[in-house]
Amino acid sequence: MSKPFTLMLLSTATIASSLLIPLTVNAQSSPQPIVCHVSIPLGAKGLGPKLTYRLAGTMPQQTAEKPINPIGSSLQLTVQEQNDNVKTFLKRAAVNDYATIAPDADYSKLPFTGGFQAKPNDPTRLYNASASSHGLYVSLRPIQGQPNQIQVVHYLSRTKFVRGQGKCSTNIVTQLAPIQTQLNAKNWAAADRATRRIFNPQSVDIRSQDLSRPTSEMIYAIDQAWLEASDGRFGLTPQLQRWKKARAAKSTDRDAAVNPFRDLVGWKMTQRSDSEWHPTNSDWRNESELNYSLKAPIGHLPWVGVSDREVLDLASPADGESCGSCTIDAMALRSSHFYGYIPIYFDLIEAALKSQ
Repeated sequence: MSKPFTLMLLSTATIASSLLIPLTVNAQSSPQPIVCHVSIPLGAKGLGPKLTYRLAGTMPQQTAEKPINPIGSSLQLTVQEQNDNVKTFLKRAAVNDYATIAPDADYSKLPFTGGFQAKPNDPTRLYNASASSHGLYVSLRPIQGQPNQIQVVHYLSRTKFVRGQGKCSTNIVTQLAPIQTQLNAKNWAAADRATRRIFNPQSVDIRSQDLSRPTSEMIYAIDQAWLEASDGRFGLTPQLQRWKKARAAKSTDRDAAVNPFRDLVGWKMTQRSDSEWHPTNSDWRNESELNYSLKAPIGHLPWVGVSDREVLDLASPADGESCGSCTIDAMALRSSHFYGYIPIYFDLIEAALKSQ
């Protein structure tokens, strides 16, 4: 277990054989929620597939001089491979205190590095995912206060392992809660609106004065939450993959890639009946016409359009008011938004996901 760490390109079959998919475990409520993310590339120079680890749950704050893993911790781990498509190997697998798994172990022998390495008789904030066939270990640091860093050691076979580290956050959990709650309930429509409210508040309420934009850390957390809830079908990663495919076919004009991207993710409305006609309709799906199910095309959600209510309110002025350009304004808000927003949206997404 003390062999030096090297990256190797591993097949999906190799990765899958090292993991068992357990039953979903429900998270426990706690005033101390936490989420940690790690991304480990499997190819040379960071190219090719990568493994992502999302540790989420609750844990009490530790303040003792010699703290132990306290009663009340409830941590779960999701492991996915991200390539052309996203595959889920572990979904909310229970993570246990390592001391309860191997109480007589020399914890310093676990191949953590730097500040994540444990002392021989001190298993503080060391955890084990027993659902993994060959061994999957987590070290959280610091050992006092809320952890802000994570290192993962994952044995893909009896002799080969990967190792990587990332960040933990408590603030992100609070910000992500409106989306996470709806995703947990599989309420895709409400999760979509909650996501748009963070990325583009005016798409849900055009009167909003909120001009803030999500941080890279928040964008990554949103992506991971969608990927986990949908088993890799929805989220920012599959959308970015399809945007790059559309861009490759339109290399000289990124604006021209918007329509091919729309078609790839199923946002094109091919036909409407006469009863569905409205002056603000186009060949883009309205919010109410999206497919809010796992049968939707990959990357179908989250959407990036403007809510139907906002468009229709703009197109139909209040009683007693006249507006000669209202329909035109609504059409611009409804359709032109996509062409101006989507290229900027994916610039933001790509930069954020690369930075994590």
